[in-house]
Amino acid sequence: MTEKSIVYLASHIEPAHTGGEQYNLHLIAAAEKAGVKVVQEALSDSFVHRWLSNTHLLWRLCRIYAFLWLHMKIFHHRREILLFDAWLSPLLWPSMMLVRGHYLVMVHHLCAGLREQPWRRQWEGFCEAQLLRGARRVLTVSRSSKQQIEARVSGATPIDIIHPAFEPVTGISHGGGEVLRILYVGHITRAKGVIDLVQAISRLPHNRKWRLDMVGRNTVEPDTTQHIEEICRKEGLHDRVFLHGRIDDAALQALYLGSDIFVLPSHWEGYGIVLLEAMSHRVAVVSTTAGAIPEVVADGETGLLVTPGDIPALHKALVSLMDNERLRENLAENGHIYARKHADWQDMEAQCRQWWNSVNLHLDGESSQKKSIISAIKQCLLRLLMRRMAGTKTRSMAGDIRSIALWQFGGVGDMLLATPVILALEKTYPEADIHLWCSNPLFAGFLQHFSQVKSIHSFPVYDFDSRTLMHSRVREQIKQLSDAMAAQNVDLLINLHIPALLDWWVVEWWLIKRLAVPYALGFDPRFLDGKSIFDISLEVPLLNRIHYTRLYQRLLKDAGIDGDECTTFPLSDASRKHALQLLVNCNLSGNRWICMHMGGERLKLENKMWPVERFASLATQLMKAGFTIVLLGVQSECPMGDELSIGVSGCINLIGRTELEDMAALIEQADGFVGHDSGPFHIAVAVGTPCVGICGRPDAEPEYLQYDRHDVAVIIRDTPDMITVESVYDVSMDIFGSGQKADPVIPTIES
Repeated sequence: MTEKSIVYLASHIEPAHTGGEQYNLHLIAAAEKAGVKVVQEALSDSFVHRWLSNTHLLWRLCRIYAFLWLHMKIFHHRREILLFDAWLSPLLWPSMMLVRGHYLVMVHHLCAGLREQPWRRQWEGFCEAQLLRGARRVLTVSRSSKQQIEARVSGATPIDIIHPAFEPVTGISHGGGEVLRILYVGHITRAKGVIDLVQAISRLPHNRKWRLDMVGRNTVEPDTTQHIEEICRKEGLHDRVFLHGRIDDAALQALYLGSDIFVLPSHWEGYGIVLLEAMSHRVAVVSTTAGAIPEVVADGETGLLVTPGDIPALHKALVSLMDNERLRENLAENGHIYARKHADWQDMEAQCRQWWNSVNLHLDGESSQKKSIISAIKQCLLRLLMRRMAGTKTRSMAGDIRSIALWQFGGVGDMLLATPVILALEKTYPEADIHLWCSNPLFAGFLQHFSQVKSIHSFPVYDFDSRTLMHSRVREQIKQLSDAMAAQNVDLLINLHIPALLDWWVVEWWLIKRLAVPYALGFDPRFLDGKSIFDISLEVPLLNRIHYTRLYQRLLKDAGIDGDECTTFPLSDASRKHALQLLVNCNLSGNRWICMHMGGERLKLENKMWPVERFASLATQLMKAGFTIVLLGVQSECPMGDELSIGVSGCINLIGRTELEDMAALIEQADGFVGHDSGPFHIAVAVGTPCVGICGRPDAEPEYLQYDRHDVAVIIRDTPDMITVESVYDVSMDIFGSGQKADPVIPTIES
């Protein structure tokens, strides 16, 4: 068996001076414990680099030397698996193309968006995107960083999350006594918000005793350090603001123990380990809502958060903690409790070992390397071609709309997200026929109950990629799709799909161009740079954390089509009657009952399923609270229902006994729904039933789950095991209320 090995190329490895460097060290240690041989190459170990960085007139040459050093190392190790930190991306171009598909990337946060100069933002953004798209796997530290990466890679690269840890501390802060002491720890850079901090601090009352200690490397941006010193001279703060530079651990510990307030005014943080360190010392925290900080600090509970760059708000938060000792103590205590529960480095290393065991560290050979370079060239050429062919945005719609093509792909949940669009189209164009094109018509059959949906067709877009498109059979299939669409004489085409792969986008682009539809609506990827293949469009970056229904509503509004964001499931009378008959047969009249869906095969294969035994425990607690539990699901889920029914007596097991529409009719009659964030959850939302969703995966998409409903709650954690029965039960009781019921909800069936 071939030995697993990687080459870690970094600017600096040991000793670790930042939380990110510490994270990297533990990741490497976990690799070695997992049996992976690690060759470490650090730029800081180079004599030439040390000499240049320590020579006053030559330090600016360091970046040029780093560029040359990295490219020589990449060429030397081109036949090995490499590991990079994403912040090196501007220095790795173009050698990264030589090893495309043969490297891993660690991302603490992406840097391009933090640059002030537009040209530098564009260049570094391009380099970051190329590095990430060519990676075999990407590892990052938070959900917000993952969302940032996803916007760059568009599904081209697998992304994993392992949260950082920190060293537990032995002491807690005793405060600064008569002098209120404020502490900042981090690099002295504009991206860390240090200029905002000093300007906010300068507005604090001078008749109060306070001081600010700033700890961190102050040579990264000499101009920023000089600016801070100028502000201090101008405002007379030389005896209140102290720039300590980099200090040892003992001195930093002493500062933590003597501080009353910790402040981190960053414009972006990939995670913010330093915040956990401050909270573990029982110091009240003030920070911003940037990046992953809200994942670490709960505003008003474990700290105070303000908008990045909002100097008045930062000043106000500091003053409130200065004036309100009780608030300061409460935040410090809550933060201390939270930090003590956080994982330590040992726990993180265990997760990292699992990650290393899951990563393919074997090379695919020279031919694969050539293919990856060819693939990269192909992607660049396609982007350039599509940018050249795209036109300008926004052309007003006019004329009579008689035939509408609607493209929407995915499962049942995705089809439900399209229902507000269908309702809006029916209202605006009451005489028009709607033709739906989807990846699997089995998931969209219920949409035939909309009066103007005349046909539902298969458009297997997920089968098309750069490999399958090489086959003449597939190309002929796409041509047949085009001919079938052309036969519908479409006046308006609406594409709700936001492709994750460029290959899918090319297929859709070709069809739209070939059909020459009078008006087309859809979403534009970032690489079109403000151009569009649609007459009316929105850019994909707008998707960030906006629910799909609201995004679709916004697209339609730009086209002059009014609609709302509420999904709906059109039910036939026959489905309702069948559901009512099932309920009568189960003797549910007069009881309050909850539908429970335990998930499908896909969730099980991806290790995203909440354990059956926890569903069983939850069912037992809900039954004690007065609810009857009805299990729903498809035929393949019967073994899970049988397993739960054996351990929990009194459940009604209807798994495998209902079609999709019958299931929706049952959920409509229920007093509540509990289940995974899959199709039945979205059905429950659509039929107006209060529901609790369970989502145990780090790639949870707010765009799918954040419904604007007070009776819909989704519990999101990185893994299913992190979701406790107690948390689901508590949320369920808040949403569903008491199990006691005054009036029956089951109507009488007419004979």
